[in-house]
Amino acid sequence: MKRVLIIALTLIMVLSGCTSIKQNSATSENIDLYFALKDNVGLDKEQRSIEYKDASEKYTKTLEEWVKGPSDIAKFEKSISDSVKVLGVTVEQDKLTVNLNQAFNTFGGVMHEAATISSLVNTMVQFTEVNSVRIMVEGKDLIAPSGNPYGFLSEIQFDPNNLGQLENREVTLYFADDQAMYVVAEKRNINVEQNATKDKLIKALLEEMIKGPENTDLYPTIPKEARVNSVVVVGERATVDFSEEMYTMHSKGAAGEDMTLTSIANTLTEVEGIKEIVLLLNGKPLNIEHAIIDSNNPLTRAEDRILKK
Repeated sequence: MKRVLIIALTLIMVLSGCTSIKQNSATSENIDLYFALKDNVGLDKEQRSIEYKDASEKYTKTLEEWVKGPSDIAKFEKSISDSVKVLGVTVEQDKLTVNLNQAFNTFGGVMHEAATISSLVNTMVQFTEVNSVRIMVEGKDLIAPSGNPYGFLSEIQFDPNNLGQLENREVTLYFADDQAMYVVAEKRNINVEQNATKDKLIKALLEEMIKGPENTDLYPTIPKEARVNSVVVVGERATVDFSEEMYTMHSKGAAGEDMTLTSIANTLTEVEGIKEIVLLLNGKPLNIEHAIIDSNNPLTRAEDRILKK
């Protein structure tokens, strides 16, 4: 009898342990949910906690929390109907597709639509492994006011004072190879205004470069802390003014500096008509250890430094 009792107690302890392991397999995480501010004057975020077992459930639960809307209704707009439902979320590499029911496709004007799309996309691309989001309604692409599908959208800088139609454009960025001898082209889709001016396009390219490469075999060339203060294009020359972090957070060294300058030169000369680049640091010529990049010494394209596949 004592032996049976010991075995029974052992089984109970083992089963309890298994249950505990199963319950603890879920991951708890604080996530950011982006919503439109009152009167759609901009976006801000609320933090919320979710629990999930795998990546797919993480994306679904994040989207479901976003659909519920903001908690602070005095600060944020309730941009979508309570009837909106999440029908599915799928991911392929770094591209996320969300499928919502027809209730989502109801907007009260261009401002409302832009704010809603921006807040949804920015909520989902907060995860480093997600680069772009495609919105579908009942299994069909959401159509933009232009009459074309939105397609895959990356992070959107929502500006209510400038609501030009966005288009998804494939661009070429250059990053360093593992030997810091050549730069390697990387294709990426970004959102830019239709008929964007060259200065806006160049700023968008640089901001993508700051995010770093998606290819894990390549290396970033601009410090992630750096910011683009301004871009001015005159004729064939683009003048870029960086924040001080471009210098203070740079790894320095001849090889690193060379990769930075070469990658910027080759990326920006992908823009039609741009042949020279001048770099500034808070309005003054960028004077790095091994080079001064001013109006007398502009960067030019270095085709021979591009590693060909």
